[in-house]
Amino acid sequence: MEFGLPSSHTINTICLSMYLLRYLSRHLDEIGSNVFWLTAVALSAIVVMVAYGRMYLGMHTPVDIAAGIVIGISLLVFWCSIEDYVDLFILQGENVLSFWTSISLLLLAAYPAPAQPTPSFEYHTAFTGVVLGVVWATYRMKHYLPTEVLFMGTWAGSLLLIKRLLIGLPIVLTTKTISKALVILIFPWVCAWAGVSIRSSSYISKLNGHGNVAKRGKVDPSNTQESLESKKNLCWLKLCAPIYQEPLDIDTGIRLFQYAVLSWSVVELAPYIFERLNL
Repeated sequence: MEFGLPSSHTINTICLSMYLLRYLSRHLDEIGSNVFWLTAVALSAIVVMVAYGRMYLGMHTPVDIAAGIVIGISLLVFWCSIEDYVDLFILQGENVLSFWTSISLLLLAAYPAPAQPTPSFEYHTAFTGVVLGVVWATYRMKHYLPTEVLFMGTWAGSLLLIKRLLIGLPIVLTTKTISKALVILIFPWVCAWAGVSIRSSSYISKLNGHGNVAKRGKVDPSNTQESLESKKNLCWLKLCAPIYQEPLDIDTGIRLFQYAVLSWSVVELAPYIFERLNL
C-alpha cells in the first residue's frame, strides 16, 4: 500500500528515542545515572527490534532501514540546532497560534495526492494535529509555573510517576473520546450550513464513500428574499468551484481536531489537574 523507502517506523523510533536520551542527559541530577543508562539500553533494544521487525514482516528491505536511520539522525540533528529558537518563538513570539494553525492547514492542503490510496495522509494529519495541540498548549502554559522534573531514582519519585500515569492516562483518553464525538456531531452541521459537499471514509458511516450536501429546504421562487439568498450562495460556490470539484473528506478535519485536543490534554490539561492534586 505504500512506498518502502525510507522506513518511517525507523525514522520515528530513532528521533523519539535519541531525543528522549538527550532530554534525560540534561537532567541527570534529577533522574540519576542508573535510570539514564537503563533507559538507553531499553531504547536501543526497541530501535533494533523495530528495524528488524519491519524487515521480518516483509515491509522493508535493509536499504529502507538504513535510509530511515540516516534520515532520522539528520532530522534529529537539525531539530536540536533550531529547537531553542522555536521554543522562543512559541513562548514569546507574536501571532503564534494563528501562524501555526495556518501552517498546519497549509501542510494538509499541500500534501501530494498519491496515485493509489495509502494511509500515509492519515498519519500526516495525526502528526500535524499533535504538533498543533502541543503548540497551543505550550503557548498557554507559559502563564503557569514550570513543571518539576520527577526524580525517578527514588521510590517516592517512582511512586509519584505511577500516580500521574494512573490519573493522566484516563484524562487523556477521555478527552480524546469526548472531542471525537463532539467534532463528529459539529463538523457535518457546519459543512451543511456552508453548503459544502462532504464524504467520510471511516468516521461517519452514512457519509461513507459518497458526497452529501445537507439542504436547508427548498427555495420558494415567490419568496424574493430566499431566491436572492439562493443566488448569492450559488455565486459563492461558483467562485470556490476548484474546492468543490470533489466532496470534502471530513475525516481529515475530525482527525486533525481530535489529535490536537489529545496533545493539548497531555501538555496542559493533565499538568493542570496534577497541580490541583499536588502531584
